[in-house]
Amino acid sequence: GGIEVSLDGVPVESAETIVYRGAMLGGVPNLAFCVGYINLSWTIRSDMSSRLIARILRRLVDSGARYVVPTPPANLGPTGPLLDMQSGYLARAADLMPRSTDTYPWAMKQNFFADAWSTNRADLDDGLHWEDATASTR
Repeated sequence: GGIEVSLDGVPVESAETIVYRGAMLGGVPNLAFCVGYINLSWTIRSDMSSRLIARILRRLVDSGARYVVPTPPANLGPTGPLLDMQSGYLARAADLMPRSTDTYPWAMKQNFFADAWSTNRADLDDGLHWEDATASTR
């Protein structure tokens, strides 16, 4: 889409980030997005992501937090393309998109049942760092 994301004035290269539950970028605070399935109805996955994002926003408001940032662990393991399909247009764009792993919360699988189980029951403290209003500015 051509959106340029920056953090404290430094451009964020999405291909160097890890996706959090298919809806946020690791290391980037308060940024969420919806991506659908490419092997099922697009809206099934985007609705799931929207509900997760709504839960995160509700917690931000209710807790008075200033920001939330997905924070991947140092020992994340191997990564792969966000949308792991063999289509030519996806293969050509793979180096522009965030990465994914096989393990939640750093995975976005093209499997409704696995994603729904993980995403709909997501522990919002697993992989997310919450910064409250009393902390120093970022």
